This record gives sequence, C-alpha cells and structure tokens, in this order.
Amino acid sequence: QSTSSHLKKTLQDTLFIVFDLETTGGNPERNCITEIFALKIIGDEIIGSFYSLINPYMPIPPIVRRITGITDKMVRKAPHIKEIIPTFIEFIGDCPLVAHNIIGDLLFVRHYANLYCKKEINNFYLCTHLLSDKLINHAPNKSLRGLGQFLELPGQANHRAESDAYQTFELFKYLLNKLDQAQ
Repeated sequence: QSTSSHLKKTLQDTLFIVFDLETTGGNPERNCITEIFALKIIGDEIIGSFYSLINPYMPIPPIVRRITGITDKMVRKAPHIKEIIPTFIEFIGDCPLVAHNIIGDLLFVRHYANLYCKKEINNFYLCTHLLSDKLINHAPNKSLRGLGQFLELPGQANHRAESDAYQTFELFKYLLNKLDQAQ
C-alpha cells in the first residue's frame, strides 16, 4: 500500500472537530467567550455538533457587537463558560481540532479548560489559515470569508460561530482534497 493511499485513508477515517468561537476580545485573561459552535466530522460527513451562546458577565464591546451581531441581551440568560467548558471538553475528546486562525481560539479553550476543569488541552490541531497559505497561496485574501468567496465554497462566513465553523469545514474539505491531489 502506497504512502499516498495510506495518508488518504487515514485522513478520511479520522474524527476531527471543526470549531469556531466568538469572544469579547483577544485575551482570555481579560475577555470571555460569547459563542461556541463545533462540528464532529469524519471524512466529509458531520456526525455531531455542539452549540452554545455564553454569558461573558461583562458588556460586549460595541465593535464586537457590530462584527458578530451578538448583543448583551442575546447572552443575558445564556450559561457561563464554567457551565459549558466541561461538556465542550467531553465533546472534543482527544480528536484533532481544526479552525481558521486556530491559535487564538485555542488560547481561550485551553485557558478555560485549565481554569474550570484543571484539564490540559493537548489535542493535535490544524489551522486552515496556515494550510491555505501553503496550498492556496494565490488567493488574494486569506480570511475565512475571502477564501470562501475565492473558492466559491457553499455557505458564507459572517463572524458567527456556526456559519464560520461550517465555512471552515467546507474549506477543510477543499484543503484535504488539495493535499490528496499533491500526493
């Protein structure tokens, strides 16, 4: 069996978690998560999903409200991250994680997993932004929305966790196919 077909089989048979977070800012020490959406996938099939709005117990900054459309009123009755993070950790298990600009989202997941569950998140991870940099280097805009438009992927990224996770999933499928063709 060739390396190429073995790699393809391995990737197609791997359970991945494609996820996206929305937050009140970029630093988990000072900011909070307002929304999580994740897809559990194998190959190009979705076998599960996870979603929650999260009350950050702080005002959502005006710029974040404009970008995401998430308002203080929307999250007022939502659970706090300490109620959600144990279930999210259980959902992701030890599956490889996939996100666009994953380092930023991982900072938050790792921070809250450690803070509220005393758990280290050491999952293998893939960044669709970095993969796109290598595999679609001719794309003029490497943002999730820019790549979605450039590649004419289904759906559209709009700075909400669910739509962005679905768009990341579409991009990831495209990138896996591109990797397979490169073998």
